[in-house]
Amino acid sequence: MIIKKTVHISTLLFSTFALPSQAGEWTTEIDFEMRHFLNKSATMQQYELDTNSFQKQQIADTGLAHQDEPSIAIQPSYFNEWDGKRNTFSFKPFYRWDDRDDYRTHFDIREMVWRSSHGDKNTPWNLRIGIDKVFWGVAESHHLIDIVNQTDEIEDPKMEQKLGQPMIRTTTDTDWGVVDFFVLPYFRERTFSGPEGRLRTPTSLVRAPVVFEASTKQNHLDFAARWSKRFDKLDIGVSYFRGTSRDPRITQLDSLITTENPLGLQVNYDLISQAGLDVNYLLGDWILKLEAIERNSNFQRYYAYVTGVEYTFNGIFNSQIDLTNYLEYNYDSRIGSDSAPVLDNDVFVGCRLALNDEHSTDMKVGIMTDVGNASRTTRVEINRRLNDKWSIRFLGQGYHRISNTNPLYVVKEDSFIQSTLIRYF
Repeated sequence: MIIKKTVHISTLLFSTFALPSQAGEWTTEIDFEMRHFLNKSATMQQYELDTNSFQKQQIADTGLAHQDEPSIAIQPSYFNEWDGKRNTFSFKPFYRWDDRDDYRTHFDIREMVWRSSHGDKNTPWNLRIGIDKVFWGVAESHHLIDIVNQTDEIEDPKMEQKLGQPMIRTTTDTDWGVVDFFVLPYFRERTFSGPEGRLRTPTSLVRAPVVFEASTKQNHLDFAARWSKRFDKLDIGVSYFRGTSRDPRITQLDSLITTENPLGLQVNYDLISQAGLDVNYLLGDWILKLEAIERNSNFQRYYAYVTGVEYTFNGIFNSQIDLTNYLEYNYDSRIGSDSAPVLDNDVFVGCRLALNDEHSTDMKVGIMTDVGNASRTTRVEINRRLNDKWSIRFLGQGYHRISNTNPLYVVKEDSFIQSTLIRYF
């Protein structure tokens, strides 16, 4: 289980806010998933680790050669509203059972939040208290500014699945823009694949020691704010975050080498401040996009951005089919350093084909190429609704010609295809 104090917070919410007597609405989604890896996991010799033969053997024993990974995810959802829709309550738990990786088997509360609306039509504002998810970003390939929620890394290597975040949030909508302010009282650690899992570092990080810069550790009080406004064809947002970084910094220390942690890895969560900017501009049929951040910590200071364009061909070949094309560039000032991320000098090319049929069929294809070392990843997603109760989803993730200087080198053998059958209730 990855929920600890969050479950306690959920209990407090149920006891604090009395729900109305009328019943709300429950819906449920069950995903039957099969993930197939195209290759056996890489051997430790391929990682060229600088360790003795005994440690190599210990590490190799944890790197499984399994190629099939079935799992089931259950996602119920509850919603209720009362007092003329001025108060709402939503609850979205999540549970996945994985046949191979005990650490991918996990439970989380994605959302359990009470929302209350106040003010008048000129200065409306609302208050949200509980566990919630917030998304910031405009780019297709990478959401740099999206920092409020922690990443649920074991769900998808694209890093877009998020854990629920305990928060108090106020939103005010005025003529001069929308202002969101967040108080974040509890930190969620990132999830990692276990020793039996795939898509991970040479040894699993679940047994590595965790170090917080904040003396209060997970109880450090974080803050975030965002202002956004639309000016005709321009959408702009300015954000700020101060608190514990959602991105763990992995270090290696000889003093930490043990049988369970043969590489001596350590997971560090630094205190940071981050200023962010997101821009979306309509230029005819084109959409110009930008996300940029500057992040400061006691460990380092850097800036990064992702920028690009989006263009849609509507009704291609005189049909109802739409084709959206993407071209984006990712840059990070840490390029060339030991702390450089995966996307530090990379070009993304992609497209989305929407059939706009009764089955809501769509397909996405994306290719990310590292300009410096030509490492390339590809991703294909296909979604189709079969009827009111069933739908299917296909995902393909590929790693090609991954350079040994690229952080993705540790998962270079982990290309996979994934099929999901979804049942709605």
